[in-house]
Amino acid sequence: MQALLTRIRDSAAARWYLDQSQRDQHLLVLLAVFLTAVLFWVLIWLPIQDRLTIAEVRHSRALTDQRWILEQRETLQQLASRQPGGGARSGQALLSTVATSARSAGVTLNRFQPEGSDALAVSLEDIAFGELVVWLEQLQRQEGISVRSATIDAQNAPGRVRARILLH
Repeated sequence: MQALLTRIRDSAAARWYLDQSQRDQHLLVLLAVFLTAVLFWVLIWLPIQDRLTIAEVRHSRALTDQRWILEQRETLQQLASRQPGGGARSGQALLSTVATSARSAGVTLNRFQPEGSDALAVSLEDIAFGELVVWLEQLQRQEGISVRSATIDAQNAPGRVRARILLH
């Protein structure tokens, strides 16, 4: 440690600093403190504040999306409880009905696969949640096809989702 202090004292910068007047040395110390504070502010504090603001906005959007999704879920459950079930269908008839309904609603089915004799698994990518809810409600109301299970994941764009739905 002593060797390091000796090297610093013998450096050209230290000699230059010591050659300055007492007043100039005080001004240089104040300037160094000021520059350190500015660098801290610009390189550390502002980026932290920016990230915090972005996180708050994302959190607010997520809460809004969650409220909206919960409101739509209740609406779907109410509609499903009012409509009688559509009875059992064969997998092929279910596939045909779902494909026709999706086409007329403007919904693109990415994948579909019969599950047993009376169910159909469908996958949808990057669809507006509202469009999905409207289509599922139409399936229930018009065709008597209901949702047995669903996995819905949010996409990067607000209101857009990826869904895997088991219909019967």
